[in-house]
Amino acid sequence: MKKPNTLARYIGYFVLLATLCSCASYNFYTPRHDQRLGDKMKREIESSPTLYPILAEADHQRIYDYVNGIVDTLLNTGLIRFKDEFAWEVMLLDDADVLNAFVAPGGYIYIYTGLIKYLESEDQLAGVIAHEMAHADLRHASRQMSQKSSLSTVLAVAGGATGTGYLTDIGSSLVSLKFSRSFEKEADRMAIRLLCATDYQADGLAGFFERLQSIGDKRPPAFLSTHPNPRKRVEKIKKSAAELNCQGSKTNRRTYQRMKRWLR
Repeated sequence: MKKPNTLARYIGYFVLLATLCSCASYNFYTPRHDQRLGDKMKREIESSPTLYPILAEADHQRIYDYVNGIVDTLLNTGLIRFKDEFAWEVMLLDDADVLNAFVAPGGYIYIYTGLIKYLESEDQLAGVIAHEMAHADLRHASRQMSQKSSLSTVLAVAGGATGTGYLTDIGSSLVSLKFSRSFEKEADRMAIRLLCATDYQADGLAGFFERLQSIGDKRPPAFLSTHPNPRKRVEKIKKSAAELNCQGSKTNRRTYQRMKRWLR
């Protein structure tokens, strides 16, 4: 069979692009791309210890075991599509003034110690972790990048480009990527379902946002500028958990308070 020439192949890509770009959920990247991009982002973060002061796991084994236990509980719900394909690795960032967490493609989860110290119970932290895991499992980073990609990037992906320089450019852009409000809401919904499948109180994520509301104007996290309104989010999370008739009630508040002392 005669192979199509380059122009014909690109015309095919144009047709594909025109057909698919109307679908916001379409992803030009594969799960393998997510994993490789996450690997790249992890290396960039590790190369910038001033900006991203990672606590060494060997020196803080107890708290890493504690947080990894939460991750394992969520992974074992059976609701994580890429449980075996992605890394699901936790890194703790040592900054008491930052109340935040984020995730890289491929399941690399970063949690600031400031957030851990500020929360009051394990179900709240589990809600935040579930939310970040949802972003990775729903592949929000690569989906959002697909929506915003230039034609040259789309053609590169369609043509199978995976070179080091290509991944470096994409990986660098991921560090500053902020998710759309629709993706934030989607991650909230999945986080509720994840906690609902455990013994945790399913609206644990609402507790996180209630804590943020108590901050007022003192030092709100920067990411709230692009997130849905916390008050409405709390109402929605609690309503959704009630509608799912979730049975879990554990908050593990006392255990969590003991764990926080390990960070001092």
